[in-house]
Amino acid sequence: MLDLLFILVPIGLVIAFISIKTIINFMKIEPIYEMPASQSEGTFVIKSEGVYEIWLSGKKYKKTPLGQIGLRLENMYTRQDVELSRSIMRTSVSGFNTARVSIYSFRAEVGTYILSMTDEADFMDRLGAKFINSISRSPVDYSQFSFQVRKHVSLFPLVLCIFGIVLGIHAILVGLILPMVL
Repeated sequence: MLDLLFILVPIGLVIAFISIKTIINFMKIEPIYEMPASQSEGTFVIKSEGVYEIWLSGKKYKKTPLGQIGLRLENMYTRQDVELSRSIMRTSVSGFNTARVSIYSFRAEVGTYILSMTDEADFMDRLGAKFINSISRSPVDYSQFSFQVRKHVSLFPLVLCIFGIVLGIHAILVGLILPMVL
C-alpha cells in the first residue's frame, strides 16, 4: 500500500511539469502586429479568421496612455469599422520590467486592417485616467508603450493548467508525507 503512495510523486511531477510548460507556451504567443503608441496609424494582415485581441504593452510603473486615446480598427479594402469589444476582466502578463494588458477583442476575417488612434477614449478608461491624473501630473511618455495585436487565447485551458499545477504539487506532497506518517 505504501509503495502505491510513492507512485504519486512521479505522477505529480509529470502533471506539474506539463501544466507549467503549457502556461509558458501560452504566454509566449508572438504578436501578429506591434504599433508604437507614438505612431498614429499602422497596417497589418490577418491570415486566418478568428478572434483577436489588442494589448497595451509597455514599461511597468509608468503612466499609460489609456483614457487619453482611443483605438479604431477598420478593414482596409471594405473601409468598414471592426467592432472592438472592451475587455471586462482585463488579462495581464507581467515581466520584470515590462507588462501588457488586454484592452480590446475583436472578430476578424482574413484581410488587411488599419489600426489607428483616436481622441475618443473609452468612458471607464477616461475615468481611470482622471484618477491617475489627480495623483500624477507628469505627461504620458508614448515612446514607452505599444499596441499589439495577438490571437485570442481562451482562459479555460489556463485555468486547467493552474489546476494541474495545484494537483501535481498535492500529489507530490501526499506521495512523500503520507508514507512517512503511516
